[in-house]
Amino acid sequence: IRTEEAATVRLAAARTAEADAMGQVARTAANPLMSVGVRLERERRTLGPEHTAGLAFTTELPFRGRHYARAEIRAAAAERAAATSDADAARYRISSALTRVERAERLAATSRRLSEETVARLDAEYDALVRAAGVGSGGVTGDSTVLQTVGILERVADASLQVIRAEAAVRTAHAELWRHVPASQFPAGQ
Repeated sequence: IRTEEAATVRLAAARTAEADAMGQVARTAANPLMSVGVRLERERRTLGPEHTAGLAFTTELPFRGRHYARAEIRAAAAERAAATSDADAARYRISSALTRVERAERLAATSRRLSEETVARLDAEYDALVRAAGVGSGGVTGDSTVLQTVGILERVADASLQVIRAEAAVRTAHAELWRHVPASQFPAGQ
């Protein structure tokens, strides 16, 4: 996952660009459109040539004061700051999700390793219990042998359950990453 390609980051970048454009429009509004035109005309008339000169001034109406434009510039700056903040927050969420995946994968690997060690130790304990029961020595009675065997099997099941939980946490962390994948990465037609 590339952070800059995430939809939320791109949306924030688009909002930032829009805020920049709004700021530029507001700055131009602070200087209203004014134009000056000069015109010269020559006409031949029956009474003689007629020469006229004209001067035209035009301005935008309604004419707004500079304080309106400054307010719009401040609003555009606030919108830009909000969009930048949203982009930073999205980058942080993506970074956090990637960190959770890495942490869950490390925890699952540790859980698998510890489970293998625990199961190996419990297998050895089980083999020793079976040998002791087979020889009939050591003062181990039938009921306590069964209870000890059940206890060993329960601890093996608990170790396996810890691995299953750790692997489920990895899958959950990976599933959370899909919300940050760009739409262009999804297969077409689905």
